[in-house]
Amino acid sequence: MPIRWNTTLAEIDRAMKLKPAINQWVDQLDARLTGKKKRAAIRKKKKLYLSVSDWEFLERLSSILVLFYTSTLNLSRKHVPTICYTLPLYKQLELHMDTYCRQASEETDVHRLEDALVAGLTKLRIHMEKALVSDYPLLGAVLHPRMRVSYFEDESLWSNTNLTARVRILLDHMYQVYSEDSMDSSTIIPATTVDPVSPVKRSAFKSAVKMHMQKAGPTSASQKEVDIYLSGLYPCTTEQEDNPLIWWKVCIF
Repeated sequence: MPIRWNTTLAEIDRAMKLKPAINQWVDQLDARLTGKKKRAAIRKKKKLYLSVSDWEFLERLSSILVLFYTSTLNLSRKHVPTICYTLPLYKQLELHMDTYCRQASEETDVHRLEDALVAGLTKLRIHMEKALVSDYPLLGAVLHPRMRVSYFEDESLWSNTNLTARVRILLDHMYQVYSEDSMDSSTIIPATTVDPVSPVKRSAFKSAVKMHMQKAGPTSASQKEVDIYLSGLYPCTTEQEDNPLIWWKVCIF
């Protein structure tokens, strides 16, 4: 069956808010009934009854799905590039699911949550491998001034040590190609309208990269533009983090 995790999360969250009302309604289904109606109500009551463990499971499932929800919102924004979010969000989802998978393996899992998480992790890693085959998600991430190369230097996240070298080759090639056909300085870049971003919508990306703020390194006039960019000389503000195009329009080397 098709999975709609945003809809499922909304249903669970709504049920959690209405938990007292739901429990009370189920408890009184067979009240003041007799005969066939009472027997039918009892069968319905058994079917709809949610135990304490059932409610605890729904609460845990909600905590798992919330990152999928915020990640979907990050990748569905208008008027801003979203390819830069792909790899960080994939990695954040992998860590998130792996944590809950380990927890499920240590407990009695009557709802087979571990099986679902393992299946989800397997599919997620397939998509991540496909994303890493292409240069574009990698370039998109590195060209976000909040990450640059330092994010991929974290070996606890990215065991593939070739990523940083691959990034440098890609950046140098891109710089060479575009410097030969640089944009006319008289060209006016139209302003981009940025949708207001609520904390919930950007929380997934912020959480994915919060430990990898690029620190400014030494620079000199003789450095190439690529070196200046990677040095972190020009930091990224919160507003620019939400829309990296703003940073690039301001910080033209």
